[in-house]
Amino acid sequence: MDEMEIRGSSSKACNILAVLPRRFAVTSLSSYIYQKRGYFLGKKIGYQVGIQTAVRSRGTKIMFVTIGVFLQRACNVLSKSEDPSKEDPLAG
Repeated sequence: MDEMEIRGSSSKACNILAVLPRRFAVTSLSSYIYQKRGYFLGKKIGYQVGIQTAVRSRGTKIMFVTIGVFLQRACNVLSKSEDPSKEDPLAG
């Protein structure tokens, strides 16, 4: 991510989805990263630990999620590809 910021490359998006096994790992690691990087939580760094709990924005580049959230997103993507009229409730 640093390299893209240094180069000023806006032509390619850099989006990272980090899947972690526990809620505590998701919230604590995302907090650690945003504090060390000097970002605001919910801007470039975000997290989601359940269907209702999401801290993110359209500009989020690194998203930390639990395994359950990841599996739900994967199922939604698969069902969306089968039926394009379905919307992903977890999408950005």
